[in-house]
Amino acid sequence: MFLLLASLASAQDAQIQVTVPPKGSGIIVVDGAETGVRAPGIISLPPGEHTIQVNGDCVTASETVTVTAGAKTIVKLEPQPVGGFAEIRVSDPAAVLQVDGKTMAAPAMLPLSCGVHTLEANTDDLAASQELTVEMGGAYRVTLELLPIPAVADIPDPEPTPDPDPTVDPEPESDPRLTQDPVKPDKDRNGGKIAGGALTAVGAGALVAGGVVRAGALSDYQEFTALDVDGDGTIRTPENTARANTLWDDNIAPARTTSMALFIAGGLCVATGTSVMILVDDQGRPVVGYTGRF
Repeated sequence: MFLLLASLASAQDAQIQVTVPPKGSGIIVVDGAETGVRAPGIISLPPGEHTIQVNGDCVTASETVTVTAGAKTIVKLEPQPVGGFAEIRVSDPAAVLQVDGKTMAAPAMLPLSCGVHTLEANTDDLAASQELTVEMGGAYRVTLELLPIPAVADIPDPEPTPDPDPTVDPEPESDPRLTQDPVKPDKDRNGGKIAGGALTAVGAGALVAGGVVRAGALSDYQEFTALDVDGDGTIRTPENTARANTLWDDNIAPARTTSMALFIAGGLCVATGTSVMILVDDQGRPVVGYTGRF
């Protein structure tokens, strides 16, 4: 019987779904009592009129609803920003009071939103400034004590420049061209040019010698290929093979190595000698050959 009565009493309660758009949250309070449920959430209430409120961080929302037994009701609450209350006084009633840049008469009693607020007051020669942090539901009393404004230090006049003595010859103004590094004296660079020319000539001679050696081995190479070492269809004989090996080992291979070495050495000598000739002249400045400058 007890369980039946409890189930009947529970069936009489209404289901209330409380939401706070957009994506709001807070503790649900019913008729001034916290339920411990955060919105969005569902609570059960007996039939009748109830005040449903949600308290969040510096916002609150409230609505009075009438619920019927067994019904399900959706309550959407629109949050409104809330903060605290402040009483602001100034030590000099003649001072101008500003709260967050807005001028108002002092003393001032006004609501302030949650957060940090700037309080300022000033006269012609007095000033005060303070920040006030307001929390939800807080009450504050602030008195701004005006203090003298620091005076700007007087800047002394510069000492006058004495007139020049007419009996003393003035020093000549410095010419910026005279402050540059002195020009270095010319140096004799003929030796460098001669060395560059000689090195270039040696390199050219090496290149020519390499060409002569390689050309001299050409006839031997033609005879070598005629001895069927490359498989051209000629009947190979022991005598041909022996002659081909002798030509390759004694003439062709040494000539190829020698000509390659002469080509490399000649190229290096020509490049080095030409560089010396380009970078050196009688005044130590770069020129092209013996005649023109870069």
